[in-house]
Amino acid sequence: MVTDTHGRAIMAIVNAILGNLPVFDGKGYEDWCVKMDAILGFQELDEIVKDGFQEPSKNASAEQKETHRENKRLDCKARVLLHQCVSANVFQKISQAATSKQAWDILQQVYGNTGRTKKVKLQSLRRQYELLSMTEQETIADYFNRILVRDNFSSRGGNSFKSRGGKRPIDKRKIQCYNCDKFGHFAHECWQIGNNNFHSKDKKNDQAHLAQEEDGSDSDQVLLM
Repeated sequence: MVTDTHGRAIMAIVNAILGNLPVFDGKGYEDWCVKMDAILGFQELDEIVKDGFQEPSKNASAEQKETHRENKRLDCKARVLLHQCVSANVFQKISQAATSKQAWDILQQVYGNTGRTKKVKLQSLRRQYELLSMTEQETIADYFNRILVRDNFSSRGGNSFKSRGGKRPIDKRKIQCYNCDKFGHFAHECWQIGNNNFHSKDKKNDQAHLAQEEDGSDSDQVLLM
């Protein structure tokens, strides 16, 4: 009598779950996964979905073949459950999956990395903004110089270096200071700025200088302020 009561209670729970399955329509993937983990665990299908199963070898024993048949049955049950828990549009993405694990992995690849990808893009945009921002100690001429050097480097394939996460060292031998007209440093680094002779120089009349870049095969000219 107790067994019958317990069995009816279990069936009532199963029917309640199957009658209120969460349907994934492409939004709220993380929340849907939490609900599905509970449902798959309750149905004892979580291992077959997450880990999959292997086909038996030609020389498999009778016990191994029986285990494979049971795994196939559980896998079919899991596939039916997954098909019921996705919308028609999402179903098209997993309809060709041969196993429940393949279907689950497809959903993970398509929807599971969305948040991570957005985070990486935001970090990249933030980094680009920081690199393009003008510092308080930087003059307009120095800022313009830096942007020109960056653009010139990128146009010659510098993106491959940037993708490795490094910073390109600037050869200051090709940088000409607009304060003292000497090569080897930026204007804000000029050691003669404090000299009275240079204070008399009209900074409003900034002049552009051409620094010849000698990189072996080409002779590009970069406009430097």
